[in-house]
This record gives sequence, C-alpha cells and structure tokens, in this order.
Amino acid sequence: MNFKTLFDSTFFIGFFSNLKASSLQKLHNSLTKVYLAEEIDIQPKPVKGIQHLYNAWYKSIKSNLVFKKFRRRDIKISFIVNHNGELIDIDLVERVDENIDKELIKTFKGLQLKWSSGLVKGESVRVKIVMPFRIN
Repeated sequence: MNFKTLFDSTFFIGFFSNLKASSLQKLHNSLTKVYLAEEIDIQPKPVKGIQHLYNAWYKSIKSNLVFKKFRRRDIKISFIVNHNGELIDIDLVERVDENIDKELIKTFKGLQLKWSSGLVKGESVRVKIVMPFRIN
C-alpha cells in the first residue's frame, strides 16, 4: 500500500467516523434536549383542547376536600411534553404546602390527558410547559 492509498483510506474512514458521531450526537440531542415553548415551531397542546384540560382540572379540584382551605389560590404547574405526547417531570413552580403539593401533582397526573407533541423542523421534540391554574 502506498502513501496516497493510506492517506485516502485514513481520510475516508475519518470522515465517515466523524459523520457517524455527529449523527449520533444529533439523535441523542433530539431524544434528550428539552425545548422551551418559545423555541419551537409548533406548540404541544392537549388533544381534546385547552378548555377540556381546565374543565377536568376544576372538576378534580372541586371534588377534593384537601384543597378547601386553599381556595382562590393561583399555582403554576410545570411539566415536559414528551415526543409521544406523554407528560413527564410534573412539578409545581412554587410550593404551597408539602401535603398540598403532593396532592396537586397527584391530581394533575390523574387527569391523564394526552397531548400532541411539539415540533421543531418537523421533528417531535420534548417541550417544557408552565401553566397557570387556580384552586377554586
């Protein structure tokens, strides 16, 4: 094997190794990166609509006596809408009370609402959402 053949082979292998690594990095980023709502092309949204989400929330809150002393309180719930529309990492932005916090998160998870995924350049991505709710 002469020097030119060795150089060409090394360049060829190196080029495709780097291409493969960057493709893997791109794939890894698309699966793990969490976008903020303002960074994406198409926003995730509840499949049955935002009004359905709030109606389900208020119905659940109204029937839960744990929230009685916390009426008329505004809260913000943060969560990530995954690639497939599932909600993960549900949490409160500001704490209310340890027991109430757990119950609020449990109530929100119990709604089991399906969301459409957010899109960037036509690809489904993970998106962090912060939504306001009221304990009525």
